[in-house]
Amino acid sequence: MESVPELSTPPFGAAASYSADRREAAGRRPDGVVLQVDATVSGVDGLAWLAGRRDAVTATQLAELQQTAATQRWGWADLTRARLKLLRPRRAEVNELGAAYLAALVPGAAEAAQALRRAGVAISLASDVAAEALFGIATALGISPNELYAPRLRFDAIGAYVGCDLNTARMDDVLDATGSPAPAGSTRTTFVGTRRTAVFAPRLTDDFIAFSGVVAREGVTDGILTVATFPELIEVVLR
Repeated sequence: MESVPELSTPPFGAAASYSADRREAAGRRPDGVVLQVDATVSGVDGLAWLAGRRDAVTATQLAELQQTAATQRWGWADLTRARLKLLRPRRAEVNELGAAYLAALVPGAAEAAQALRRAGVAISLASDVAAEALFGIATALGISPNELYAPRLRFDAIGAYVGCDLNTARMDDVLDATGSPAPAGSTRTTFVGTRRTAVFAPRLTDDFIAFSGVVAREGVTDGILTVATFPELIEVVLR
């Protein structure tokens, strides 16, 4: 499958900021797996898809925004709000993105979700773009709309973007806002996505697995566990 461009913040030196917050749970099967939709479950990266429909000025502004976020080490919420405010996706556009996600469903994704669920592992979906664009993918994978970790967008009467709600976008929003450390709970969760999500993966996840089936990771030696296919992911999660 052809690689897609990534438009998220460049890593701050591997995945150190994620690893510093993650809890030790080695040798235990996860209770849940959170799958990134962008460039993992789907061959489409939603941010790249939206940016590709904007003019050159907006593309330049987005690149500058990404660089500023990386340099100043913005939090996930600040970066997400800033990107959406700049791109301002319309309701109709989000619906089109949802169709594009589904049309580019990565082979084996639905089967992997079913296999993990049969093994007793809960499955959720995540995206930095819009929960409203994930409904088709969620249906294909048998995932409830309540298990979507993504911004909920707000539109006016004619479908123009007016803002977003991040309250359900990440499992640790409250902890992020207060600065409190993640509690050492008994539930173990694994986040699966592209390399850039190692920085912004929810802190309540215990493990991060990089998926390279869409965005290649040639020559990367950061020590992050990587899989290239969903059958391989099943083996890694259930071993």
